[in-house]
Amino acid sequence: MTEWITSGNLKYYNFVDAFHDLKRVDWRQYTNYEVGDIIYIYSSGNEQMIRFKCKVNKIDIKELEIDDRKYKVEGKYDEPYDRYVELEMVEEYESNLYSRQALEKYGFRA
Repeated sequence: MTEWITSGNLKYYNFVDAFHDLKRVDWRQYTNYEVGDIIYIYSSGNEQMIRFKCKVNKIDIKELEIDDRKYKVEGKYDEPYDRYVELEMVEEYESNLYSRQALEKYGFRA
């Protein structure tokens, strides 16, 4: 199992509401994740903090399996991507626990 950090921006995709409502989402697969890996979602917009801990359930999904269109900001990321990964929310963090300022004290660089 490997742990990763990836970023999401609420200006383009409301992943907070998507995880609250659906508990799992299809996320663009940028690297070679494996089933069982842990991915931390860093909100790179105004929040600048780690919001969610997620588990990888499926990899290399060619077509979206979860209907999350209502969470996408119109006109942003409308084109299909070549592969996706299914992420299941494991835990949501409080806003001040893993803020950018708190993480930078331990060497985190955005």
